[in-house]
Parts: sequence; structure tokens; C-alpha cells
Amino acid sequence: MITFYLHYTTILQFTTIIRVPDNVPSEEAALLEPLSVAVHACRRAHVQVGQRILVQGAGILAGFQTTRSGGVIVMVGLGAPRAELPIIDSAIREVDIRGVFRYANCYPTALNLVASGRIDLSGLTRAHYKLEETLEAFKRAQQADVIKVFISCQK
Repeated sequence: MITFYLHYTTILQFTTIIRVPDNVPSEEAALLEPLSVAVHACRRAHVQVGQRILVQGAGILAGFQTTRSGGVIVMVGLGAPRAELPIIDSAIREVDIRGVFRYANCYPTALNLVASGRIDLSGLTRAHYKLEETLEAFKRAQQADVIKVFISCQK
């Protein structure tokens, strides 16, 4: 009997592994991914320091209604696969529509904002659970008053 042994080696390119400084709590480090999405959205909108912006989650049509002429709508994340957009209104009012899906090279900026104290993420994680309480944590995460839950792997 002949037995063949085949071994595959996969070399991964780790491009989003970053060292988190000691002054950044684990709870806040866990929120760097969604913060990176926000940083990327601000970059896509060309937001400048001191500029007034509106962040709303009522949908693209409400975005059109609340965006000033000459303004920018940045759609973050994935909604319905198709949507009716008032393109003529967008053209007449010169409203730009830009899409964002995740982030691009924004982790260092997000980490710097948190590590320097310019952004405080501590209030976003309201529920803390141990690893053995994971099922309960997932149930809690579905409740409306919770933004994020934190599951600690520490003993």
C-alpha cells in the first residue's frame, strides 16, 4: 500500500497587525476597526478640522434631504442591494455621493486618535463578559441600548 502525504503551506501577509500602546485599554483597542471605518469615511468626504458635519443613520434618502447644496454624502457599509436615488436633485444641487466599504490604511490614524486621548471610546462598550459567558454576551448585543459588548479571554 502506498500512502501519499501532501502538505500545504500558506503564508499570510499580515497588514493590519498593529502594536497597541499600554495606555490603550483592550476594550478601546477592540473598537479600532469601526473607528477605522469612520476615519476612512471622513477621508472620503475630505473633512477638515473645524468643519461641521452631520452623521446620521436614517438612510440615503434622508441623507439627500439633509445635505446642503455642494455637500457630500458618504454611504458607509452595505444597505439594500438596490435603492432609488434622486440623481437629478443630486446633479442640480451638486451633491456628491461617495461609497465606503470598510477602511483603507486607517488603523494607524485610529490608534493615534485613541492613544493620544483625542477620541474616547470608553463609553461605547457597556457590557463586559467572560469567555464562558459568550452566549449571554451575544444575546445582550442584540438589545437596543448596547453598542458593543466586550468578551474577555482573561482568566
